[in-house]
Amino acid sequence: MTGRLASRWLFAFIFHTLTIFFLNYAPLSAAGMQTSAFDGLMSGANKNRPGDGEGGGYYVFGTLICNSLILTMTYKVIYETKSIIIGYPPACTCKKDVGEGFINRLAYTWVGVTYGSVAPYIIFVFVYQLFGRLFGPKIKIFFGYVNVADHALGKMSITWMLFLMVPIAGTLIEVAMKVFGNLFFPTQGQIHSEIASNEIARAKKLAKEATVEET
Repeated sequence: MTGRLASRWLFAFIFHTLTIFFLNYAPLSAAGMQTSAFDGLMSGANKNRPGDGEGGGYYVFGTLICNSLILTMTYKVIYETKSIIIGYPPACTCKKDVGEGFINRLAYTWVGVTYGSVAPYIIFVFVYQLFGRLFGPKIKIFFGYVNVADHALGKMSITWMLFLMVPIAGTLIEVAMKVFGNLFFPTQGQIHSEIASNEIARAKKLAKEATVEET
């Protein structure tokens, strides 16, 4: 790894750290953690407990930071690896010997993002809270997290807005900077990757033309 590449990754680390923190902190510090009782996710909640929709405290704020971190890193893995597999919906046609099978039609990227990253994280947040309820103050690291998941994910609508918007904002800004850097200050690896992409595209084009001529 060259110093230039290491500097890029270091800059990306600092950029995403500041972006995730301040884009969450700004709206939450401006009354964003106050309850919306009794609208939105608070509709149908116990009217004698209006504070259920409020999410102050380090545990709640830390959970929101982790939300943005998980989704941001998921996006980053997708575009850094350049391996988006969209698939062919529907994946299961329920027809034997017709077209490609289920394995070849599955949208692996989106299945992996949903069931391999985001869903397990959300489940883990609630399981972590459950441990606090089961073991009580005997295990303080879990006990402090009791009801945090309910507050952060079950009663605060702003949580889900930040969950979607903060990672997208940070990712779009970084992608824009990457495009600028690749256009005007490309690395040797990027140059070789571009040449390889052009060769692959040219080979596909020639193969398609040859198929057309044969028919």
